[in-house]
Amino acid sequence: AAFGSTARVARVTLNVTPEQRFFKYIATLPDLPLDSEVHYRVRIRGGLIRTSSFPTRKSPASPLRFVVVGDTADGNTNSQQIAYQIGRTKPDCLVIVGDIAYLDGRVSDYFSNFWGVYNHAAPAAPTNGSPFMQSVPVHAVLGNHDITGRFLDLMPDGMAAFYFFHAPTNGPHLSEPIVPVMASLEKEQAFKAAAGPAHPALAYYSFENGPAHFLCLDANYPTNIVDAKLHQWIERD
Repeated sequence: AAFGSTARVARVTLNVTPEQRFFKYIATLPDLPLDSEVHYRVRIRGGLIRTSSFPTRKSPASPLRFVVVGDTADGNTNSQQIAYQIGRTKPDCLVIVGDIAYLDGRVSDYFSNFWGVYNHAAPAAPTNGSPFMQSVPVHAVLGNHDITGRFLDLMPDGMAAFYFFHAPTNGPHLSEPIVPVMASLEKEQAFKAAAGPAHPALAYYSFENGPAHFLCLDANYPTNIVDAKLHQWIERD
C-alpha cells in the first residue's frame, strides 16, 4: 500500500494522577472517500509502531456488517474470547453500548482490562483477545460504569471514556449539564481540557454508515430523559 500523506497529529497531556501521566495522540483524517480502505502506519521518533488499515464509511447502497456489544472488559477470559470472535467477523464498524471497562471506567481500568484484550500486539487468539481496534472503527455509548468515576476528587482517573473515544459533535444543547463532573474546579477544568469536545459529545450523537442510521443516547442518571430539547433533537435526527 502507498502512504500518500502525513496526518496532522495533536498531542494532549493526561496528568490524571502523579502515577498516571500519559500523552494522548489524535490524528484527524478529513474527507475520506466512501467505500474505501485506508492504509496507515504510526511512527514515533522514526520508529514504526503499527501498520494496519481500516474501512471508511459505506455508501447508502452498500451492505454494512457491524457488531453491537456491551459490558466489554472486566479482565476475565470471557472478554478475550468475545474479542477474538469479534475480530473474526471482520466488521465494518463496532458499537459498544456501555460499560466499556470495569469496574469504574477509570484510566487504570482501561490499561488493566481493555487495551490488552481489544488492541494488543500479539496474534489474535481465544486466550488473548484480538487487536481488531487497529482496523475497525469503534463507536462508544456510555453505560453506568463509564460515569461512576465522575467524582474526580475520589477517582482522579475516572471518566476515561471521554479521553479515549471521539464522537460527532451533532448532539443537542440541553438545559441541564450532560454527565456533570463532580470535582473541584481545578480537577474539572483539567478533565475538560484533556477530554476536549468528547465531553459532552459522547453522551448524545448520531452517525450514518451505509444504509444504517445510528442514534446513540446516554440513559444514565442524572440525564433528564424527558427534556423537551432532547426529544426535539431526537425527532429532528
